[in-house]
Amino acid sequence: MAFSADEIEDGTGKTTAIVYGTSDPIAECITYLIRHAGKTAFADLTGNFDDGGANETPKQEVHLLRGVRYIELYGYRRVTGRPREYGQGLLQPRFGQYFDGAQVASDEIHQQWLRAQFEAAELSAAGEPLFHIVDSERGVKREKVSAALETEWFQGGKSEIRIYHVVTQMLDPFLDAVGQLVRG
Repeated sequence: MAFSADEIEDGTGKTTAIVYGTSDPIAECITYLIRHAGKTAFADLTGNFDDGGANETPKQEVHLLRGVRYIELYGYRRVTGRPREYGQGLLQPRFGQYFDGAQVASDEIHQQWLRAQFEAAELSAAGEPLFHIVDSERGVKREKVSAALETEWFQGGKSEIRIYHVVTQMLDPFLDAVGQLVRG
């Protein structure tokens, strides 16, 4: 299975989009990761996830989709600008969005957003659990694991939230600061 043209958000604001890219997001992801990281877990994935039927899904697609879900959830309600099309499937493209002081074209997915998707896919392919259940009843503790990873956990130790700085810092220029979101 490969992504169909309707599933790839290329800057037109498709309602059916589930992944960002041009014609082949898997190849784009591999090219980016090899160029910037050399050997990657994502590029080395082979085979499919078997769902018990004829609908096997290639592992690279699953991890790329997990990467998209992570950046979409991280940016949800904080992304600046307004959607290009009513009912578009993903957060991008947008009108009124800026990167380094320059306005991003409303028919473009900025390279930095694409790179964040690829970095999140790499983390997923390497076995990082991108999604956690949050238990807000406990006191939050925070620990820096490495330059790229910070872990938060709750006092009781039952839940934890991981913040993947390599991804979130790529997305931050497109997002309102936490606590400064203005709703109209």
